[in-house]
Amino acid sequence: MIGNDIVDLAKAAKDSNWKRKGYLKKVFTLGEQELIFSSKDLNVIVWQFWSMKEAAYKAIGRNTNLLFNPLLFNCALNGEVDYMEERFYSKTVMDSTNLHTVAANSQQYLDKICTHLLPNTTDYLSAFNLKHCDLELKKDKNGLPLLLTKQDGLKHLASVSHHGHYLAVAYLNCS
Repeated sequence: MIGNDIVDLAKAAKDSNWKRKGYLKKVFTLGEQELIFSSKDLNVIVWQFWSMKEAAYKAIGRNTNLLFNPLLFNCALNGEVDYMEERFYSKTVMDSTNLHTVAANSQQYLDKICTHLLPNTTDYLSAFNLKHCDLELKKDKNGLPLLLTKQDGLKHLASVSHHGHYLAVAYLNCS
């Protein structure tokens, strides 16, 4: 299971006031809140934890109709995300414009996730496929992303995330 989440930092700063009364209590556990308030950059850790929760949720969501309850996902600074009895491993990369997290249910899978960042467009499937002639991104019968390697026809689990100006496609490369 894999998932990913991307945060457009400018859009998040404009649209999401995480400092408003009660917001942190609705989204983050007490332990996470302690880590947030002890951080040097509160804004970064808030969006990193949010992104970790979303990425783990998307990994689980491929196989269930789970409703997202962020308080059920517990993040640690080492990238681990616990959900009920399951553990996910995540990796976050950030630059001045966006923050991107990938998550997997095993460390081995996490190390095999490939990521492609693109501008967020409504026709992202075509944009991705034009840019990557050896790969084909499509949706399966349930509307979930699937990536095919054109040369050998292998299917790879994929996760698509978008926010603001950014779109991220992550897939598990087991070759």
